[in-house]
Amino acid sequence: MTFNEPWALSGFADDDGVFVPSRCLARVNPLCLAENLAIEPYIVAHHILLSHAATVQVYREKYKKNEDEKIGITLFIFWFELLSNRTIDIKASKIALDFMFGLWMEPLTNGHYPKRVQILVGDRLLTFNETEIDPEYIRYKTNSHVNVTTFDYNGYLIGPQAYSPYFYIFPKGIRSLLNYTKNRCDDPVIYITENGADNGNNETQLLRMHLRINSE
Repeated sequence: MTFNEPWALSGFADDDGVFVPSRCLARVNPLCLAENLAIEPYIVAHHILLSHAATVQVYREKYKKNEDEKIGITLFIFWFELLSNRTIDIKASKIALDFMFGLWMEPLTNGHYPKRVQILVGDRLLTFNETEIDPEYIRYKTNSHVNVTTFDYNGYLIGPQAYSPYFYIFPKGIRSLLNYTKNRCDDPVIYITENGADNGNNETQLLRMHLRINSE
């Protein structure tokens, strides 16, 4: 594994400033340096991808012993469930997946960023000469509706809330994400490195709840 959750690194460190070096706008996070969040997250993402490609090349040339050995990158992915079949929701879901999933997978499989990302980001986005194609390690975390809400149009949650306020239990989301990856990326080898929900202090009670929900 070359990188673990690069989206979290570029987003949380160079967009909202949760991670060091907290390079975001001060109005987003008072602890941040006043930097340009419209550009820097894409620069960070681009160089993470270049570093991944360079590491893969060195590994293949110097260290790989046989064809059974694999090297990849672990991606942190939300599944963006449609609120409805309205055109605006379908478009929003595609854009969200392009920025969280395609921003990393498209360069690694096709050598370029998704078309929608190129159009929306414009000249703030760097370009690639070429990159390696490798089976990817997908780290499936959680799900989220695509507009800024965890509720549907009728006010119902997408699923039970986990311990963290941003995690909701939605078992069918992992199948949706796997099918999306299969269809979008020509059926790659996928390793699920993490799937689940975090617990509070009462692990036994929450474990029983998770088992019940996932069996329904």
